[in-house]
Parts: sequence; C-alpha cells; structure tokens
Amino acid sequence: MTVDGAGVLLRVRGLRKAFGGLVAVRDLAFDVPAGAIVGLIGPNGSGKTTVLNLITGEIAAEAGSVRLDGRELLHSPPFRVCRAGWPGPSSSCASWPA
Repeated sequence: MTVDGAGVLLRVRGLRKAFGGLVAVRDLAFDVPAGAIVGLIGPNGSGKTTVLNLITGEIAAEAGSVRLDGRELLHSPPFRVCRAGWPGPSSSCASWPA
C-alpha cells in the first residue's frame, strides 16, 4: 500500500449515519497516517461499531467520504473494501467472498 502526498493512509471526511431520528455518527472526520496504530474509544452507544461498519461497507452512510490509499470506499460492498486492504472489525477477510 502507498499513501497520499500527506502520508495519510485512511482519510474519513463528513461521515454521517442516522437510524430514524437518532444520529449515530455526525460529520466525523479523521486521518490515520501510514504506520500508525490508533484506537477508537468511547462509551457504550457512542457509535464506535457504527463507524467501523460504515468504513467496511457493512452499513451504508448517508454522507461523507472514506478513502483508503487514495481510493474512495464509501458505498463499496464489503468484499471490495477488503480487497482494497481494510480487514474490517473482524480482522479477517475470510468471511467475504473473493
């Protein structure tokens, strides 16, 4: 994998997801530099799993951009996200068709 000119491997911008009237993720933005080890922390019900599921394509976002290695992943099916190099919450692509 390569990185963009700024050394960013994963870039998330304006990510949004609501379930009915409950907004689970609102305008989320962050960068993950190449080689970084990061964590996503927060209390129960704060949207951590929702964010990971949005990035992996398990659930559809209403708005935003998710770029891995410069490639847009938002609205891609999980197997394409896995092929792009993001293993997802399970840390394994084995459950997705090749």
